[in-house]
Amino acid sequence: MKVSFQIYGLDRTGGVIVWYRYLEALRDRCVELQIDSLGTHGDARFLEPVEGVATVFHGHRSKPYKVAVRAMPGNFGFPRREIDLLTAARPDNVDLRLCSNTFTVASSVDGHTPVLHHVQHDERLFEPEGRRRKLVEELLCHPDVIRTANCTWVADRLDDMGSSSVRVIPPALDHETFVPGPASEIEDGRPVRVLTLGKSVDWKGMVDVVEAMRILTEQGRDVTLVSYGPNKPRVPRGVRLEHHGFVNGTELCALLHGTDVAVSASWYESFPLPPLEAMATGTPIVCTRLGTEDYANHEENSLVVAPKQPPEIAAAIARLSDDHDLRHSLVRHGLETAPRFSWDVACDAFCEEVGRAAGIAVPA
Repeated sequence: MKVSFQIYGLDRTGGVIVWYRYLEALRDRCVELQIDSLGTHGDARFLEPVEGVATVFHGHRSKPYKVAVRAMPGNFGFPRREIDLLTAARPDNVDLRLCSNTFTVASSVDGHTPVLHHVQHDERLFEPEGRRRKLVEELLCHPDVIRTANCTWVADRLDDMGSSSVRVIPPALDHETFVPGPASEIEDGRPVRVLTLGKSVDWKGMVDVVEAMRILTEQGRDVTLVSYGPNKPRVPRGVRLEHHGFVNGTELCALLHGTDVAVSASWYESFPLPPLEAMATGTPIVCTRLGTEDYANHEENSLVVAPKQPPEIAAAIARLSDDHDLRHSLVRHGLETAPRFSWDVACDAFCEEVGRAAGIAVPA
């Protein structure tokens, strides 16, 4: 079987890392693959190439360009050039085209080759009203495309748009990397350490976590914000911050072992992995609802709060700091939840859907 995979870029993000897992699984099942990506090799400098898979970069994907087109009046900045580049690059004589987002759907549909779009976001939420959002909506419902989704929330939203019978294939954890640490107690005399992802796009909710930490500090609580990722949070005077930049899985596990509470405050997500990684390490979590429905159960294995509500985040952190029995209960149930999500199960399901879409069984 020959499969073409197109992606907007190979930056080090959770979604790209999940794609790497699926591509490696297809390669291991003797599927011949080609990756076509915008950008350059420099964009993928934090990721090892998928061994045995041809990866071709096609340039033209600058951040200033993306910012400029989103700011254009009427949002007419549809990335026509990028789509044309990927359309011209797509190989012929393949059995299936895999798509990572709606714009690669636009470059993949040719009227005769099957197309599978594994949807990892409701991209309508990232586009203001206008021509570009309308096009996203059309591509999410394109009649010639088979779809899967990475979480129930996204599948339900696709179903509401008319894409019925969307199979949910959630991603998973590396259980050899994210392992339970020693049970920790919050003792008097030391700050409560709160871990969050440092990513500045507004919908990730990083500023909401910072505001929650300000609230806790003003209440006289001894807290430290610990962050990791591409962006160092800007914190107000009086809020302690410890930023670690990019970390690998082993380093993140170590950070979680030294953390009292992990917080994921996204306004909307699609199966975010950080809360599940925290569960696997025995760290109690506070998270928002949209996109975590498949694993986060309020007051069972997590505290679930409303998005864009820093006072609720602060109250949940304070509750976990004060209620040792609740902490232990969430940790125990979190450790029971995490093993349900394994890469063997996820990759088997994904490869099965690839075979179904192509009409050719993928070897086990």
